[in-house]
Amino acid sequence: MFFAIKPTGQGLREINQFFFKISLVLTICAQVSWLLDNGTSAPALFLILFTAIRYFVRNWTQPLWLCLSWWSLIYVEVPCLWYAVAGKTLNQSMGLADIMPPLTGGGLFLPLLNLALYYLVFAALVFSKKQAPRKLDERFVLSDQAFHQLLSVCLVLLGISFFRELNFSAQKLDQSPGIFDQVLRVCFHDVAVFFVLCLLNLGRLNTKNRRNVFRAHSLLLILYLALRIWAGSKGAILTALLIFFILPAACAPILGFRQIILPRLKLLVCLVSASPVCFGLGYYYRILGSQKSSAVGDPSLARDMAMDNLGEYQQLIEAILYRISAEINMYLLLSNDFFQNGINPLQLDLAGYISKNSANLILPGTPFPECYFMSSMLLPQLLSHSPLKSGDYYDLALQLNTRPYTAFGLLTFFFGLTAPLVFFVYCAMIMRCIGRASTLVAIGGLILFVFSLSMYGLECVVHLVLIFVLNIFILLQLSSLLESRKKRASAVPVQREF
Repeated sequence: MFFAIKPTGQGLREINQFFFKISLVLTICAQVSWLLDNGTSAPALFLILFTAIRYFVRNWTQPLWLCLSWWSLIYVEVPCLWYAVAGKTLNQSMGLADIMPPLTGGGLFLPLLNLALYYLVFAALVFSKKQAPRKLDERFVLSDQAFHQLLSVCLVLLGISFFRELNFSAQKLDQSPGIFDQVLRVCFHDVAVFFVLCLLNLGRLNTKNRRNVFRAHSLLLILYLALRIWAGSKGAILTALLIFFILPAACAPILGFRQIILPRLKLLVCLVSASPVCFGLGYYYRILGSQKSSAVGDPSLARDMAMDNLGEYQQLIEAILYRISAEINMYLLLSNDFFQNGINPLQLDLAGYISKNSANLILPGTPFPECYFMSSMLLPQLLSHSPLKSGDYYDLALQLNTRPYTAFGLLTFFFGLTAPLVFFVYCAMIMRCIGRASTLVAIGGLILFVFSLSMYGLECVVHLVLIFVLNIFILLQLSSLLESRKKRASAVPVQREF
C-alpha cells in the first residue's frame, strides 16, 4: 500500500519531523555556496535561521504551524537553496526584468531579514499554543454506502463542470460565463469537492474498512491529478499533496478525528519522480487550450512548442524551480521596493481596487467593471508606481498570469516595518477562531490562512474561502440526506413469508 494510518497527534509530529530533516539537509547543502564562492550568503543565512525555528518551536500538532511549515519548505526554502548554491536570484521569466534589476547580495539581505521577522513572531505565537482536542463532528462520519453514493454524485457533477469548462474556454473567449456555469463553478468547485471528499473519506476510517478507504483515496488522488493536468496545471502534484494530506491532517484536530492518512515514502518518491513529466504535460495542455498561444487546438504544434520551451531535462528542472520560486520572488520585489523607496503612493488606490473587485466576485453581476482584473495582475504597475488600470473579461483571459503577492509581500506593501506585528495579530485571530468557533468556521479560518500564504490578490483569497466553505456545507447537506435515506430504508420492517 502507498498509504499509512497514524494516530492524529503522532502523525502530525511525524510530518513535521520529516520537514525538519529536509530543512536540515537543505541548510547543510546551502553552506556549500560559501566554499564554492558561487552563490549568495543571505539565502544560506535564512535557511540556518528557519531550521533553528523548526527545531525550537516543536509545537508540531498546531494546524497553522503545519501549514506554514509545508508552504515555507516548498516555496521559500527550496528556492533559497537554489539561490544560495547556483547564484540564482530573480525569476526573469515573470516578465518583470524591465521594472527592477535582479536582486543580488545586499538586495536580498533586508527582504529576507524582514521575512525572518514574520517567522519569529509566528514562532513566538505558537511556541506554547497547543491545539486543544475537540469533540468528534459526526457530520463528517458517513457509512460506506452513503459515502459511495455521494462520491458517485460528485464525480458526475465534476465531469459535467470540467467538460463544460474546457468547451467554454476553447470557444467563447469573448464572453463571460453564463449563470448556469457560474453556479456550477461556485457550488461544485473541483478542488473544494476533492478536499471535502478527502475529509469524508478520512472520517469513515476504521479497522474494518481501511482497504476500502485506501482505494477511495487512491481513486480520488488519480482523478485529481488527471483532471488538473488536463486543465493545464503545472503544479498539480504540489496541490494534490496539499489537498489530500496536509490540509486533511491539519483539519483532523478540528474535526476530532483520531486517525489520519499519510503517504508512505515510496508514494512520495513516485510523485517526485513523476513531477517533471506532470509539469511538462500540464504545460502542454495549457498551450493547447490557451487563447494566448498560436497552437490552441493544434496538438502537434502545442507539443512542438512545449518541447522547444522546456528543452532538455536540466532545463525542465530549472523551469520547475522557476515556477515554485515565483512566491518568494514576488515578495522580494515588493519588500525591496519598500526598503528602497519607502511607502508606495498607491496604497489607497490598491485598497479601493481590492474592495471593488471583492464586490465583483461576491455580488451578482459586475457592479464595478473598471476593476475586473484580479489585483495580483497589477503587480507590475505597483512596482513601477504607475496608475492602476484594469481590463475587461477578454483582456483577463488573454493576460491571466500568476504573480502572487504572498501574505508577507502584501502586508509589507501596506504596513511596512510594522507588518510582522500585523501578521502576529492576524494569526492570533485565526488561532482563536480555530479553537473556539464552530467546525465549519474553524475550517474556513484554517483555509483562509493557507490560501493567504500564496496571495493571488486578497479578494481572490476571500472568494476562494467562501467557495470552499459553501462546498463543505452543500456536500454535508447532501451526505446527510443520503445517510438519513439509508437509515429510513433500514428501519422499514421486512415482511416474512410463512
